[in-house]
Amino acid sequence: MSNDYYGRTENLTRNTGARPDQISRELDGVVAGFDKLPPPSALSSGAVTYFEDVGTANAYVVEVENGPTTPTKGTAVSFYAGNGNTGAATLKYGSWDPKALRRLDGTELFSGDIKAGQQVEARYQGSYWTVSAMIVADVQAAIDAAQTIETLRTEIVTIGSISTELVEVHANLAALVSLHSNMATFTTVANNLENINAAAEQILPGLTAVNARIDAIDVSNDIIWWSLAL
Repeated sequence: MSNDYYGRTENLTRNTGARPDQISRELDGVVAGFDKLPPPSALSSGAVTYFEDVGTANAYVVEVENGPTTPTKGTAVSFYAGNGNTGAATLKYGSWDPKALRRLDGTELFSGDIKAGQQVEARYQGSYWTVSAMIVADVQAAIDAAQTIETLRTEIVTIGSISTELVEVHANLAALVSLHSNMATFTTVANNLENINAAAEQILPGLTAVNARIDAIDVSNDIIWWSLAL
C-alpha cells in the first residue's frame, strides 16, 4: 500500500514474527505521513493555503511545507504581498519554478495591480497563475476618477456660489461708479453756485448804489409835487 502520505516498506505477514527495527521503520513512515498534513490550527482557521510572501517586488515567493512537489493545475494559494508590483510578475510556490502571475483574462499584470500589504489569491492554470482577488489598477483608477469628479463637482458648486457673490459685487461697483459720476455733477453745480455767489457779491454794491439813487429821486419827486401843490 502506498500514497502521498505513507508507503509501506516492510512486507509483514500475519502469524509471522517481526523484528523491532521493521516495526520502527513502519511507525516512522506513519509519523512522516502525518507530518505532511497541515497542523490542526491551520485546518480549523482555514489557513491551510495562506502564506507570507518572502520575495521581492514582481518576484513573489511563498515557502510551502509538504505541498505538491510538481505543478498541479487547480492549485490555489493565498498570500500576503510584501511589495506592490510595478509590472509583469511571477510567483514561486514552494519548490516549483517561478511562474507568471496574470490577470483573469491571461494578460500580464499592470503596475499597481498588487499593493504592498494586500492579500492575493491565485490559482494555477497549468502554465501560469491567475490572480482572482486583488485591487486591479483599472478599478483603482476608476475609483480615483470618481473621487476626482466628486471633488470637481464640489468645487463647481463653490465656484457657482462665488460667481453669484461676484455678480452682487459687480452691481455694487456699478452703483459706486454711478455715485461717482453724480458726485462729479454735484461738484460742478457747487462750483457754479460759488461763481454765482461771487458775482452777486460783486453786483451787490452797485445795486445798493442804484437803490440809494432811486431813494434820492423819490425824495426829489416828493418835493416837486409839494411845490406844485402850493
